Amino acid sequence: MSRFGYKGLVRTKILVLDDDQNRLDSFVKNFSGSAVECTKTPEKCIKLLSEQTFDQLFLDHDLYGKAWCTSGPGTGYQVALWLRDHSDRKPPKIVLHSYNDWGRLKQKKLLPEAEESPFPPWLSNRGVGLIKFTRQYIIENVELAMLASSPVLCREQLNWRFGGNFCLCEIDNREQLVEDIIHVFKIHGQFQE
Repeated sequence: MSRFGYKGLVRTKILVLDDDQNRLDSFVKNFSGSAVECTKTPEKCIKLLSEQTFDQLFLDHDLYGKAWCTSGPGTGYQVALWLRDHSDRKPPKIVLHSYNDWGRLKQKKLLPEAEESPFPPWLSNRGVGLIKFTRQYIIENVELAMLASSPVLCREQLNWRFGGNFCLCEIDNREQLVEDIIHVFKIHGQFQE
């Protein structure tokens, strides 16, 4: 496939789920050689996936103008759940592009073959001059945060220690939390082996 979205003489069909009109416009502009279908709701996205075949799917998590939503109905997680149960309708390429790290991580667990790109190059210049975290530093700081007297305070400690939004993270399993944090930092180019 060329960078302009053509496979031979056939145009690539791309489906984008996102509620931000500026981002939708960026997708249309940057894939101008492709047939791009945009939708702002998970229901319409599922309907399109059930009726048509797409080569690529770009899937956001937080919709309806909300940020840092929990996964469930009304989010891109709804589409990921549907695709897991209807694997014959999956496009060959799926890209999870939500800024919500924890929502995107839950989508990734349903769609392990999906790529993660929360900051497509034409939407952001993130990744320049970022702090890098090591596994040992993450383990030590997770252990300290988990000493907090409540889940809310633990999440606040994680926010303070790592400078992120950990309000939706699951903190029941220390080892899984460490791996999830490492995964998020790898995606953002902030993990140092």
